[in-house]
Amino acid sequence: MIIANCPKAKSGRKEAWDRLMAKAGMKTARVKTYTKQEIADLIFAARIGELPEGFSDWGLNLARKGGWSVAHEAASRMNLPKGFDEWHIADSNGVTVAHVAVMRCPMPKDFDGWDLADRIGRTVAHIAAAWRRLPKDFDRWDLRMTSGEHEGRTVAHTAALSGTLPLDIPEDVLLWGSKYDGTVADCVIRRYTDDRRRSKKLYERVVALLNSDRRK
Repeated sequence: MIIANCPKAKSGRKEAWDRLMAKAGMKTARVKTYTKQEIADLIFAARIGELPEGFSDWGLNLARKGGWSVAHEAASRMNLPKGFDEWHIADSNGVTVAHVAVMRCPMPKDFDGWDLADRIGRTVAHIAAAWRRLPKDFDRWDLRMTSGEHEGRTVAHTAALSGTLPLDIPEDVLLWGSKYDGTVADCVIRRYTDDRRRSKKLYERVVALLNSDRRK
């Protein structure tokens, strides 16, 4: 791959790159078509943060790369532009741009696609919980994975395992169960057992809750 401003770039390749960038940034009502090489170049441009201003063909992808799109690549490098809203674009496994972006940085305050899910039902919220990037006002704890080795795991389970479940989580949420993880309370205890520096107050609350249930 030859970068346009590389001093060693062959003039013919540099000119082709410049033409592609001009085409990609062009605003037109007509559908633009791209060759496989041009799509590969646009994915590379997304990687290095060199997409032209006004670029809008975020869904362009290569089937041989599993449907990984220009937007996925930009998200993986934190190169998405301000105001980007095509979070639903998915690869062949259902992994959306939002799934990728939330692993790199917090989502915008107006983001509302927490329930976007991949093929096994793993939502953007599950990823955010695992990476400790859920917003403070998050309340979709009941979103569940629908298949795979963690079938039935809620966002609450994931947050408990990552040590980010809030202390004021409702008691009924702590008693939610899943096929492989047990209850959310079980996950809190497991997390505290693995790392006693975290979640001590929540752990103590869970123990008190479970003890009170046993006395009933």
